Amino acid sequence: AFKLFDRKGNYIAEIGGIGQGPNEYTSVYDTQIDELNQRIYLMPWQSDKLLVFDMQGKVLEPIPLGYRCPKARFYVDPVKGTITVATLPWSKTPAIVWIQDRTGKHLQEIEPGHLKVEHDTFNQEIMYSPTLPDVFNLCLFSMFPPQVDTLYQYDTERNRLKPVFTFNHTITDPVPWHGYFEWPDHFVGEFSEPPVERKTEESWTFTQGETFSYIIDKKSGKGAYLKLYNDYLGNQDIQFPDGIFNKGYFVRSIEPGNLLTDIENALKKQDITDAMRKKLTDLQGTIDEDDNNYVMIAKLRK
Repeated sequence: AFKLFDRKGNYIAEIGGIGQGPNEYTSVYDTQIDELNQRIYLMPWQSDKLLVFDMQGKVLEPIPLGYRCPKARFYVDPVKGTITVATLPWSKTPAIVWIQDRTGKHLQEIEPGHLKVEHDTFNQEIMYSPTLPDVFNLCLFSMFPPQVDTLYQYDTERNRLKPVFTFNHTITDPVPWHGYFEWPDHFVGEFSEPPVERKTEESWTFTQGETFSYIIDKKSGKGAYLKLYNDYLGNQDIQFPDGIFNKGYFVRSIEPGNLLTDIENALKKQDITDAMRKKLTDLQGTIDEDDNNYVMIAKLRK
């Protein structure tokens, strides 16, 4: 079950519960905390409603969606009160993205069109990169075989999907896995070498090829390969750096045992400063493997 904490790690309340009854969930695909209106929203898998709670965990009236969503991303505007929803564009789903009010009335929507996909909940994902204020963008991808179309911005004024970025690969068979996100001044993404598939009469395995991340300057169009390092943990390599920012923040929840392992690996490096070595050693002494998870938060600077 979801649990709410304040920024100092103090427990506040449990948000909903695991189950199949009213206002319960088994899996959740997207979430939002609206501190302005003191609301928490949860979007379960395979749902026709958005679950709503207050900041003490009290169940409030859910918001009907109009369509049942296999997987969906959403944004509740804290000022206007409108809800923008994007879902997997299955053949029988009337819309891929829409704006509605809290009663479930659709104010505008876009049909799936060429973005229609076959039913396969676990192979397909709908992603968006909510890093920019007032921008709802999304892209669709499937893993088997790898297939991604384009990064779109939802132009709410004209009610259309505006293509803003795509990846032209030179490898044609098989298509490399690739995805992309949008930052304030850059497009970022990743691609992999061709995946390796191994099939036998009894099993089938899939091994991802080596993955590379890149960054493209929006104004100049110039790009470079991208690596990010966590300088709080002795310049630890951040995996998949392009998709780590959500609503302008890097957030990492880490189990205490894994955090201790990260610190131990950082302390083995010869090039960290004495000040960094002391900081890591002091932090190491405060962590117990029976602790709750730790959360690292950093803001994306422009």
